[in-house]
Amino acid sequence: MASPDPHPLDYARPTRESHSDRETWRLWPIPALLIPAAILSISAVRMIPGGPFISIHANVVPCVLCVLAIYLTVRAMKNVRHRAGPVLALIMAGGIICFVVADVIAFWLHPSARGILVGL
Repeated sequence: MASPDPHPLDYARPTRESHSDRETWRLWPIPALLIPAAILSISAVRMIPGGPFISIHANVVPCVLCVLAIYLTVRAMKNVRHRAGPVLALIMAGGIICFVVADVIAFWLHPSARGILVGL
């Protein structure tokens, strides 16, 4: 049986929610933090062998941005129904932190080697 047509003035609630949903707007700072962190983490140029192992703009700032993104993501995941995006953001933030730590350790162990990540 087909359902009867609603009255012309009966405004039914739309079945699809708009992109201006509150939970979508809670997630916008996360990519805004992770994209600059990724760009800054690959911009490290090591010039002096044995020199400073930690760069402020290429190591410290991306790690701080990633930790802030992890905090915001975990906090936003309490109210979000679709968790694939936030989980992907957590994986990306963890990957950036691992890349920065590996870059610092690689430069610490082999200061003369340029472009070697894990001693290959």
